[in-house]
Amino acid sequence: MMASLTKRRAVSKINWDADRVKSLRQFMGLTQQLFADKLGVRQQTVSEWEKSMYRPRGGV
Repeated sequence: MMASLTKRRAVSKINWDADRVKSLRQFMGLTQQLFADKLGVRQQTVSEWEKSMYRPRGGV
């Protein structure tokens, strides 16, 4: 269990800027809408992340 907590902390320290969000979405082969659906956010939110209007927040 301790190892999974360590992994979670490492993941949460990723700097999720516009390029990383878009790269992850494209790597997964998803449209903004499908990516948004998987994350439980609106497609517009994903678009705003990818335009550097906002950054994702929340944690693992």
